Amino acid sequence: MLITKLSVWKKALSYIGLTLVAITYISPFLWMIMSSFRPPSEPFALGIFPQSWTIQNYFRTLQDPELLMSFFNSFKVAAISAGLALVLGIPAGDGFA
Repeated sequence: MLITKLSVWKKALSYIGLTLVAITYISPFLWMIMSSFRPPSEPFALGIFPQSWTIQNYFRTLQDPELLMSFFNSFKVAAISAGLALVLGIPAGDGFA
């Protein structure tokens, strides 16, 4: 009976620890997403949720031609890298098989 109670406490403490680690890793992403809906006048206001919600930040960002060019350049680099990996990896895999 003592071993069973001990294992229950051990499992409970491990779940509490894992929950704290998950909260530690998820909270910056939650803060980043919620901050994107804040107006520019309150970037560092306290609280997780914005007092007034706006999507103006997304409109302003997507209308920036330099950012759109950066997205396109990133897509080109990713496509070329993936294609090169396939061109070199498929024959190599066939040779090793």
